[in-house]
Order: sequence, then C-alpha cells, then structure tokens
Amino acid sequence: MKLNLVLIIVLMFVKLSAQTFNVWSDLRSSAVTQDSTIHVRCETIVGDLQNTELHYSTEDGWETSIMQSLGMTSLESVIPYYGDEFVSMRLRTEIDFGFLSLILMMPSFLRDTDFPSDISQMALVGDDEAGDCIIDAANLDIIHEYFSFSDDKFISGIKTQNGTYPYYENLWGPYYFYMTILANPESALNDSVAYAMLYANVPPLFTPGLYRVVGLNLTEYSRIGDIEHQIIDGTLVLSCDISDLANDEYFGNWPNVSNTLASASITSQFELPMEFTLADSGHAAVQQFDYCYINALANTLPEISDVSVNQTSEISIVNVDYFDADGNFPLTAEAVVNGNNYIELSAMSNNFNETVSFTGLIEEEWENILIRFSDNNVDFTEHLIEQTLAEDNDNDEFITLSVYPNPIKIGSLLDDGMKFAIDLEKKSQVKIDIFNLKGQVVNSISRSSLNSGSHTLKWSGKDKNGKAVSSGIYLSRISSSGISKTVKIMILK
Repeated sequence: MKLNLVLIIVLMFVKLSAQTFNVWSDLRSSAVTQDSTIHVRCETIVGDLQNTELHYSTEDGWETSIMQSLGMTSLESVIPYYGDEFVSMRLRTEIDFGFLSLILMMPSFLRDTDFPSDISQMALVGDDEAGDCIIDAANLDIIHEYFSFSDDKFISGIKTQNGTYPYYENLWGPYYFYMTILANPESALNDSVAYAMLYANVPPLFTPGLYRVVGLNLTEYSRIGDIEHQIIDGTLVLSCDISDLANDEYFGNWPNVSNTLASASITSQFELPMEFTLADSGHAAVQQFDYCYINALANTLPEISDVSVNQTSEISIVNVDYFDADGNFPLTAEAVVNGNNYIELSAMSNNFNETVSFTGLIEEEWENILIRFSDNNVDFTEHLIEQTLAEDNDNDEFITLSVYPNPIKIGSLLDDGMKFAIDLEKKSQVKIDIFNLKGQVVNSISRSSLNSGSHTLKWSGKDKNGKAVSSGIYLSRISSSGISKTVKIMILK
C-alpha cells in the first residue's frame, strides 16, 4: 500500500473526528475520602460511552479504571488513593468502525520537560498486533504507541517488534522511515495538510526532523523544524517544538477551538528515486488536551454563599452558591428539611473551578432547612435557614390549575404549546407566571377578567423575549383574588 493512501485514511479520520470533538467535558474530582478513595466524574455529549477508561497516576506509572454511567450524560469512577501528593487523571476510549478504529484520548501532561521522557509517564495510545506488518521486517512492525505533551512540546513513542530502528538495510537501500503524523483538524479539513515527526536519514533528501506534507503526497514536503529523538528500552521517542507547528502558515491557530490534535504512527520503506511503501500503521487518534489533577495532601473546606429560599403556597425553591478553592466537586450537596427529609441539590454547571449554583425543590411545609456540603464526606460546610411564620389566609375562594401535557418534549411544546386548565369560583383577574428554578420569571400570561367556571390558557414555550426556552424543570403559578396555586412543569429534550 502506498504511503499517501495511508495519509488519506488518517485525514479521513480527522474529518470524522470533527464530529466527535470534546466528547468529554468537565473532568473533575472529589477530595480524598476517609476510606482513601477519590471520586472522578465527567460529562459526555454522546451518551454513555462504553469502555471509557480513566487513567490515574501513581509512583509506578498509570493505572486504569473503567468509568461507570450515572445516568443521562454523567460518568464516574472511584479510584484508590496511594498517598502521592499530586494525582493526575485523564480519559481514553476506542470507537470501532468495523474496518478501522478511532482512539479518543487525553494525552498525559509531562511536568518534567527533560528529554528523553520517562516511558512509564507517557500515555499509551494503543497496542498493535505483532506480525501484521506488510513488509517482513520486525523493525517496522509497530506493537505499541504513546503520546504526551508538555508546556512547549509534543512527544510520541513508537515501539516495534524487535525494538530496533535502523535507518537502512545498506547504503543503497532500502531505507526505513519511522514517523508520527500530526494534523490540526480545524485546518486539515480545508488544506489537506499533515505534519510528520520523522526519524529517517537519506541525505540530502531526508534527515530527522519535523516536516510539512501538502496534498497528501510525500514528494511535496518541507522540513520546518528539528526533532529530538532517542531510543529508550526499545521504544523510539520523538519530540517536536509546538512553536514550530504553530508558526507554520498552514497549521492554523493553536490552541485551536476544539483543543484537539489528530495523530497516527506509521512505518514505511523508502527506495530511490522516490518510492514509498507502507510497512505498518498504528491507531488513528484524536488527542484532547484536557486533564485533571489534585493536590491530594491539601484540602480547603468548601464555601457556600447567597443562600435563599423562594416560596409559593405549595413549593419552596432553595438556591445556594458553592465554591471550592481546590476545584473539587461535592460528594454531599443536600438540604435537610425539618431534620429528617434529605433533598438532593442539583448543580447548574459542572465547572467547579469557579462558583457553581445549586438548587432544589421542597414540596412540603417546613420550619427549618439545613444546607450541607462536603467534598470528602468527612468535613462539612453547613448553613441553617429557619422559617418565619406568616398569618393564615382566611380567603375561602378556591382556584384549581392543571397543566397538560406534562411532561412535554421541547419540540411538541414549540409546535403545539402547553395548556393550563383553570377552574374559578367567581369572576376574577388571572395571572400565570412561569419561572425557572432560580426564581426568575420566564414568561407570564394575564387575563384582565375571566368568568367563573373552567377556562384553558396556552403557553407557546417561549420566554418574554420570544426566545424558545430550554429543556428542564419550571414552575407555573396561577394567582387570582389573593390566592395562588403552583404546578411543576417538566420539559424534555
């Protein structure tokens, strides 16, 4: 198989990967718990990714745990804590397309910038079957691939079956090429440009370096920078300066919007005058430059602020802001009602590097609410709210409100609307407020005068600015003649 065909396949996967950018978001962790474990969670935009691996650092390298679904888009793994000061975490999964597979992964971040890198600290891209090399040459048969990065370098590792990397069979050829292909998905889609960290020596044509390949044809190449290279325990480690790529006019912006890079390792045979033949290819991978680490020996107690309770005649909405200086998410986030009813509080976002708002619904009368947060289930931050009782309403009038369909899908809501069925005891003015869980009024429906009896009002699913609302939980409250009723609304995707 010709090498330019392999490059076509690699860039085809780059285009495919454009649909899978940032499949994970909000990788986060708890503090270390009393039983010496750490809870790690993330969100995924493509549902429950089967066999998503969580890799976490130890003194001896990386260990692996499989993420479990928490329902909806959340994944979690509980990992042991071995006493290291810093614990790094990253994700990896493999999607099988039948004839080829795509690796989605977070490469390891190397704080130690000295070259060569410690192989045990590099991220394994994948294992390749021994003996599948097209050319009968053990030095070209890839069996392991690695990828990592530092503040200023991309680092790859290629291990072949016999762990040797000669430049040539003899001075007249054939010559052997070992390379890691790199591509910026956001520019390669338009320019068909790839880059290669190349380990080869065919002077004056090729020497070890960083090359730009244009038009998927290795006869159209330019050397744009140097690489570092060294063989460590049978693995060829290659490193290039990120600045050499970022400064090249064809590479595109870096960091790019998706914060991703496509990579693949390839070996090939070269014969004069200009004949390239594929020997072996590793995995096509999308590197997502995101990771999570915690200082496990230090933990700051979370802070809570802006605690409020918005009350109606039937429902109370609790709102509270949470901040953790270490970026840890809470294992406990609850409102304890009257000392015995535990209500889970829901986070409005999962970026715990900044303040996150939590909210919860209380559908009962209460005298006190205890707000409790903990990032390790040992140390708690608490806030007590006590009810101020009001006089009873002696108004004997009645009003009923029902909402249908409820729950409702967002598409049906925007197409057909949501209906509010009202029964009034006497002629009166009516107002229906729809508000979100922060207590903000989304829209209102008013009638200056409705006769006694049954009526139906309709909401289009839009806010007061005419914009469609998003899915989630809302509250509808009808007010008339000094009395009110509240019904919870659920809008599905």
